[in-house]
Amino acid sequence: MLRRIDPRRADVHSRGVRHLLFIAPLLLSGCLSLGTVLPDATPERLKSETDVQMAAAYENYIALNDRLQRVGRKILTENSALCERISRDAGVQTATLKTFPKPLREYAKSQGFDDVPRILYALEPSVKRQSAVTDKDGAALSVQKPGFDGNIYIEGVKAEALPVKPTCHYPITLSYSPAVNAYATGRAIRVTTGMMEFADDDELAVIIGHELAHNTEGHIVKIVTSRIAGLGTGRFSRVYESEADYVGLYYAQRAGFDITKAPNIWRRIGLMSVKSMGESKSHPTTPERYVRLAAAIAEINRKRVAGLPILPERKEGAK
Repeated sequence: MLRRIDPRRADVHSRGVRHLLFIAPLLLSGCLSLGTVLPDATPERLKSETDVQMAAAYENYIALNDRLQRVGRKILTENSALCERISRDAGVQTATLKTFPKPLREYAKSQGFDDVPRILYALEPSVKRQSAVTDKDGAALSVQKPGFDGNIYIEGVKAEALPVKPTCHYPITLSYSPAVNAYATGRAIRVTTGMMEFADDDELAVIIGHELAHNTEGHIVKIVTSRIAGLGTGRFSRVYESEADYVGLYYAQRAGFDITKAPNIWRRIGLMSVKSMGESKSHPTTPERYVRLAAAIAEINRKRVAGLPILPERKEGAK
């Protein structure tokens, strides 16, 4: 049997709830308010400090990118004979405003960058940053595009000042992120500012070699294929990571970097995340990577001492 509710009592109850909902924020605001008087942050001072930090972030981005290009381009050019995707490298990198992280674009604009491809990095010191790059007909040119033949025109720079070399066509770009990370897309290589701060030049070369190996060995396509086929990616991903470690070490050695530092990278990363020392679904553990890299270094040293070609060991019939 249902109990009949007195409308008058219900109305009183409803008014009480509404009053409580009105009063509660007032009571809470008193509890949550500050007990101190904060120093004033005027709009003028905020703008001044914002400008200082933006300028510092921009200069840091430029410096880290210069270093990334200097190390990375050596890996790409010295291993061009082992890459199927080839282009020509004139020792420059172009950028538009969209190249920069969004927070830095306004400042980059004040430094001369716009929607036209301009020099972001140049191996040749006489090439001025922000210079526009064109083809022989004066049309704006991005040197990162496929099919670039190395023929560029920069105002005030003689063509012979830009020696052109064959290069692996996997452009390397910098991502502004504190994460210690780098990754391959199948067509390019990305390295974070966090990784740049973490690794010295030789270690960075090993990291770039690793990502280049992901691209040259076709790992991205293989992982996508295994996912589409419903085979999962964990087991495949782990062996691809090991192969990229191995092949990438050869790439770094061929470019003249000190690969003996490679194993210790994984000890340091292990200290950053103890989870990486144990089981992993997508990557080998850091102890496994250390041991395999140490063995690969010994293999490379034997070949170097014996005067043998510095090439990874491959299965019969493999490329």
